[in-house]
Amino acid sequence: QAAACTYASRSTRRALGCPGRVASERFRAVLADDPADAEALEALSQLAQSGGRWAELAGLIATRRDLAEGSARAALAYQLGALKVERLDDKGGAVEAFREALGLVAHHGPSLGALEALLRDDAWRVRVAEILEPEFAQTGDHARLAWVLQILLEAASDPAARRGLALRLASVYADALNDARQGFE
Repeated sequence: QAAACTYASRSTRRALGCPGRVASERFRAVLADDPADAEALEALSQLAQSGGRWAELAGLIATRRDLAEGSARAALAYQLGALKVERLDDKGGAVEAFREALGLVAHHGPSLGALEALLRDDAWRVRVAEILEPEFAQTGDHARLAWVLQILLEAASDPAARRGLALRLASVYADALNDARQGFE
């Protein structure tokens, strides 16, 4: 049986021509012997995705992410975040997954794009702006930096914090975007 399971893990979706349920059982048997078997985890991920089992897929991606390092881990963190936004309605979990990807790979493009899309969601815009502000400052993306600073300014209630954000925003407009007038509007 172990040989059949090993063969099944290599043939991923075909899994010896077994139906999805049987293939899943075989891959789970492989994981019972070796919880870090990358081929079995990938095959189960494909089966969960094709079967629309999104919560199971999220768990499998999280396991694969935990076993990976560097850019591979960042890619899986992004994939997990995208799944959480698109299929699981878990924007909080998605934001944290995208933040993790940014922590692993500086300026991770897909995660920046996904977070930027979340800026349009009133429930998450401030948290996302806090994550994106240092990214845009480091990359010199002044237009986007002004956007997130404006979001943070609108949300700030502490007078000192508001003053500091207003000064930074005015500086970005005046110095980087050559639009001093906009900085004071």
